[in-house]
Parts: sequence; structure tokens; C-alpha cells
Amino acid sequence: MARNGPFSFTGPFYVSLTASTKPVPPPPPPPPRTVTKAPYAAGSTGYDVSWPQCAKTGSATTKVLPADPSFAVVGVNNGTISGFNSCFAAEAAWAGSNLSVYIILQPAPGGTPVAYEADGPEASCAATSSECEGYNWGYNYARADIAFVSAGGLSPRVWWLDVETAEGWPTAGVFQPVNAAIVQGALAAIQQAGDVGGIYCTWYQWGRITGSYVPSGHPPIWVAGAGALSGGYYSAQTYCVRAVLPGDPSSLGSAAIGFADGVPWLVQYGYGGGSPTPIDSDYSCP
Repeated sequence: MARNGPFSFTGPFYVSLTASTKPVPPPPPPPPRTVTKAPYAAGSTGYDVSWPQCAKTGSATTKVLPADPSFAVVGVNNGTISGFNSCFAAEAAWAGSNLSVYIILQPAPGGTPVAYEADGPEASCAATSSECEGYNWGYNYARADIAFVSAGGLSPRVWWLDVETAEGWPTAGVFQPVNAAIVQGALAAIQQAGDVGGIYCTWYQWGRITGSYVPSGHPPIWVAGAGALSGGYYSAQTYCVRAVLPGDPSSLGSAAIGFADGVPWLVQYGYGGGSPTPIDSDYSCP
């Protein structure tokens, strides 16, 4: 049915179309994406360490670590979102001026909202919105980690968020927006502190946890899972190329392995380097 004011007509309706002599202008280009330059020398190798490299559980000293790393990423937490790495100060001193850090993110406990969910930037909607609670949760815990590191007079080059399915994230679709809000809240806290925030994950885990969420600001990514530095499809050097495009979170065999619409800065590879202490190695993408 065609209708124009009070007139209506039911039945075949034909419109004569004439090609316009004026070409339709192309759509405007997307806004340029501002990408912060990576603070790591391109093609260099370094390490990431945390509480497993403490001399013993709760110790303030470390096991033997490789000498003079090009860069190092030190874990702030002791394996949980709410605890701190007992030998963080010693590991940060070992990393020197090339220090970056990573913090653990985990889902909030279910049930009655706790203080870190109810209070924060989204306090006004926390009582009625799980996403607001999640944002507060991520924001407040990142703020606690920032305070811990700042108390030692340290200024890490990058703050990486460790996001892994092993941390107990619920992966049903209904929970993914809340998980994404936790990540976004933590990134916001880091940004407000004047620091650079990035995400450590894999394309598959990112899809499972956040529903392939794209955070604001296009944070850099640190890709896990490479087998060796070089030599084939699963090498760190190849991962840098494969991570430029977003992967398919439904497929463990995705050729593209990027996530969060981020630029790959680091790739983690292998395990057991830095003998006699087992330690992860990392490669800085060109």
C-alpha cells in the first residue's frame, strides 16, 4: 500500500527511477585511530614474572632471574584480584627502567553487592545495573593496584590487564556485557591515572569472556600462546602478523588472532627460559 496524506491506493504501485546525473559522494573516511607508540624496542625480547618467581610463597625475594632483560612485565597481584605479589618490589627493581606491570582481573562474587561494586564512578546506577557494578569493580581494583605500585615510587611503561578464562569468568552471553564492563572500568582507572593500559589475552578467550567486546580507546594487546620465538605458524614473530586482524572466537583454528580491536605490542611465547628459574618469554612486535 502507498499512502500520501488522505489518499491511499491498494494494488500494483510503480515508480519510475531515473539515474541521477550527479554522482553520490563517497562516505566519509572513518576517524583516524590514535595509537600510542609501543615503549618497547621493536623485535626485542624480554620476560614476564610474578609471584611464582618469588623465592617461596610470601617471600619478598626472588629466585634467580635472567640478567639485564630488554624489558620486563611484573605481576602486581598474587594470583587473585585482591592480593599483592610479595616480591613485587624485588622484581620491579630487577626490571629497572624498562618496567611494565600486569594486574589480574576476575569476576565479582555473586549475591549482595560488595563495596567495590556499589561505590565508584557508576555508583548512581549500581543498585539497578550489573554492568554498573562490574564497571565499579574493575575500576576500584585497578585503583588499588595503582596505589600499591605508586607507593613504591614506580612509573610502569604499560599497565596490562590479565584476562583469562582460568580466572573463573562466567561465559554465558548474559554475563559477557558485565565482564566487558569490568575490563572497561579497569582501563578507565589506568587512563585517569595518566598511564597506558593494554590487554593480555587470546582471541578465543576474549570472545568467550566479553563477547568480542571492543573497549574505547583501542588499547594495545599482549597476545598469549606462541610456541617459540621464530620458525613457523605458531611462532611469536608470526603471531604479531596474525594478531593484526580480529580472530573468530568460535574457532580455535582461526588464522587471524587479534582481539579488542587492539594493536599487538607483545607476544608471549614458550616457557622455561631463564634457567634455572622457569619464566615466560615475550617478543615485542615490530
